[in-house]
Amino acid sequence: MGTTKDPNKLWVNTKKMQRRNIACMEEVMGMLACLKKCNFEDARCIGERSSLDACLNFQAQKPKSSSTINHHLQRLSRMAKR
Repeated sequence: MGTTKDPNKLWVNTKKMQRRNIACMEEVMGMLACLKKCNFEDARCIGERSSLDACLNFQAQKPKSSSTINHHLQRLSRMAKR
């Protein structure tokens, strides 16, 4: 038998709360902090903007990772349904 969640009990998905390494997150946070500090005048945040652009360009040139286990599991699942 399957288990059901009690609707009156608070439940948190801990898998989503794990810390992930997100590309250019520090640069984005720096840009947003600068925009807030400078009252959203982007002309005063040129340094942060250039570092964010450099990070994004670097990430765009980075080769994509090869197939992961999830890719293969999805492929096998599709094959099993046929």
